[in-house]
Amino acid sequence: MEDIKDRQDLIIIVDTFYNTVKSDETLGYIFDDVMHVNWDTHLPKMYDFWENILFQTGSYSGRPFPVHLQVNEKQKLGDTEFNRWIQVFIDTVNSLYQGANATTLKQKAMNLQVIWKTKFNYINNPENSRIV
Repeated sequence: MEDIKDRQDLIIIVDTFYNTVKSDETLGYIFDDVMHVNWDTHLPKMYDFWENILFQTGSYSGRPFPVHLQVNEKQKLGDTEFNRWIQVFIDTVNSLYQGANATTLKQKAMNLQVIWKTKFNYINNPENSRIV
């Protein structure tokens, strides 16, 4: 397997990832039934997002957290959802690429997962959360 080298490789990852997510028992309904995702607009945003994350292109200028807060108002997001998200993401990358960029992409995704899971656990259960 080759390493991730450019935007086209990230498009392959994103498309493969979301094809899995769409039929996933834990995540699929969130995208379809809760968010009613328009895939024609969502996927290009995700291409830009991950390209910016990995290659620092400046191609993404959105604010993903407020959108996820809106989702959380309709369907609580927590450990189950974020753990499944990272599992599918890592499995997707591992099935397609290996190398330094693939490792970096997975690490950055894991960092996002930990941060977002922590934030949403606090938002959804502030009485059970501690700041260490």
